[in-house]
Amino acid sequence: SWKEFDIGVDAMKELHQEDEVKLFDRILKKRTELANLPWSPQHDPGDRARARLACICNVTDANGGMQIRHAWEDLMPREDAELVKYLTADGIKEKPGYVLRGCRSFMMTSLKRDVLKPALRVLLKVYQQVAKEMGSTNGSIMEIHFYKLAEFTTGYTGSKETFQDLSFQLEWKDTAEVLVIPKVWIPISRNNEDVLNDLRERSRSLAS
Repeated sequence: SWKEFDIGVDAMKELHQEDEVKLFDRILKKRTELANLPWSPQHDPGDRARARLACICNVTDANGGMQIRHAWEDLMPREDAELVKYLTADGIKEKPGYVLRGCRSFMMTSLKRDVLKPALRVLLKVYQQVAKEMGSTNGSIMEIHFYKLAEFTTGYTGSKETFQDLSFQLEWKDTAEVLVIPKVWIPISRNNEDVLNDLRERSRSLAS
């Protein structure tokens, strides 16, 4: 979009004066201005994480910023802290940094389909599983491919409750590149009454 292009051009003008971290923060700050999100990362590191999420979701207005705030507020404190850690890892000061290939499509679709809250939990689970499986690493960058997950989300017809229970597996291409492959089923718990009731009705229909 033009707004994103304008942000990029503004950042490029400062390449000769600022280091990578300051330049990245400049881009994030511009995004918070578009999305009407707070920006005071020295006092709240979560501001930087939510700004990056706004970039991933391609949010360029206050309405999108409000959706991000509401989705984030639904997180538990532990989830909040972990997402901040992963989303703010830049591969320079905090390693590894995570390059999220195809995550924009996944998160934009989640935003449009009103499943952003559970999508944040899925994103966190992906981060956690990648960190668990990769173990200790000296690499600066880890690439995570979300393309298959984005495709799944586009055709998803279930509830918000079951979406956050989405199961997936990781397919490693090498030590610094991994694909997220969603499984074709979603676990159903006793809390998902709507889903269970639907299955009961279908069972009765088949048995009649």
